Parts: sequence; C-alpha cells; structure tokens
Amino acid sequence: MKKIFAMMLAALMILTIGACALADVTLDEAKKIALDKAGVAAEDAIFTKAHFDHEDGRVVVDIEFYVGTTEYEMDVDAATGEITEFETEEHALVDANGTITQDAAKQI
Repeated sequence: MKKIFAMMLAALMILTIGACALADVTLDEAKKIALDKAGVAAEDAIFTKAHFDHEDGRVVVDIEFYVGTTEYEMDVDAATGEITEFETEEHALVDANGTITQDAAKQI
C-alpha cells in the first residue's frame, strides 16, 4: 500500500514539475495579467491562490484574489497568457442590520 501511495505521489510531482516546465508564463506574470484584467493595483489585492493546474488539456495558472469585498477568480493560459476563465463575486461584510456577517467574521 505504501508503495502504491509513493508511486502516485511521484507521478503527481512529475506532472506538476512538467506543467511548470511547459509554462511560458510565470506565476508573477500571470498575477500581473489578472490584475490588469481586473483593473486593480497590486497593492490593493490580496492573493489567496496562484498555482499551475491542468484544464481542458492545457496548463493554466489558477488565480484567486480579493480587492475589498470583491473576489476575483481567473485562469490564465500558461502558454499564451490569455485569460480563459474570469469570474467575480461580491462578499458582503455586513448584513442589512449593519452587523458583521458570520462568514465575514470567519474570514477576518
């Protein structure tokens, strides 16, 4: 069982290293592309995710960051720098009564 787990872990590491080696766009470049698309400055963004991933047979950089109460999620094609997925979502910090929400408290 340990041998199978070790082989699976090794295969995953090889795929991850391979994805990074095939990428023409670095993580920092992908972050800049995402910030430019969102129209925000780097100092205003809090990144929660930025890593290489496989999507639809290609290598992408999966990026997620917040600016204020807005969450941005993007996939940047690691070969071309093209944004292949773009979503935003608002997260309210206070409810209608002006009380901080439970989700916001957990986030803080």
